[in-house]
Amino acid sequence: MSQTNWEADKMLDVYIYDYLVKRDLKATAQAFQAEGKVSPDPVGKYITNLLEFFLTTILRKDDLICSCDNDGEIRYWSINNGSCTRVYKGGSTQMRFQPRVGKYLAASSSNVVSVLDVETQACRHSLQGHANPINSVCWDPSGDFLATVSEDMVKVWTLGTGSEGECVHELSCNGNKFQSCVFHPTYPSLLVIGCYQSLELWNMSENKTMALPAHEGLIASLAVSTATGLVASASHDKLVKLWK
Repeated sequence: MSQTNWEADKMLDVYIYDYLVKRDLKATAQAFQAEGKVSPDPVGKYITNLLEFFLTTILRKDDLICSCDNDGEIRYWSINNGSCTRVYKGGSTQMRFQPRVGKYLAASSSNVVSVLDVETQACRHSLQGHANPINSVCWDPSGDFLATVSEDMVKVWTLGTGSEGECVHELSCNGNKFQSCVFHPTYPSLLVIGCYQSLELWNMSENKTMALPAHEGLIASLAVSTATGLVASASHDKLVKLWK
């Protein structure tokens, strides 16, 4: 099933509009709608298609929302007035702001992750080594390490101090393809990896893994709460589960 660029752009606009409305940022949503000519129709079917065909990550840093599309275009949006403040090339699949420090933006495109300076948009590091497209990227809570996930491999890179851009840990798939990842909120050396039907726990310091049955479908997304120590998993089986 194919999809035109126009359809993809429309879905991204609807997704951003829905994001603003659900957070009660009505003035910003209206300004974005007027500028982008977004129709405030129900967005359920657009979100489903977006997740399947056009992965886009929206992130927040102070007044900044950042979005990317499958043309490799990154846009900065102002929360206060809803305007697009900057456009440049850099990522097409997923993005994550560096936590705590906020100096870097990690943006993936195909099998490469670009680590961009948020202020200057300069590419500080080009993280290469994956043979397959990258499905997920995530920072550890300190902002010193970045994990990148493709279906056959997980790599962890150092970016906070010392030898920036160096791969310090690597895990190969043992049969169950990797999809998503997140650093455990309590144990920083533990990476939680979402696979098909199972969560794989990787103790990086000891290089040991353990698989836990979790869902009936692909685990497409993971999130953590540092306040509660909870890990949330979302799957194609249409369930969200919380893990302690």
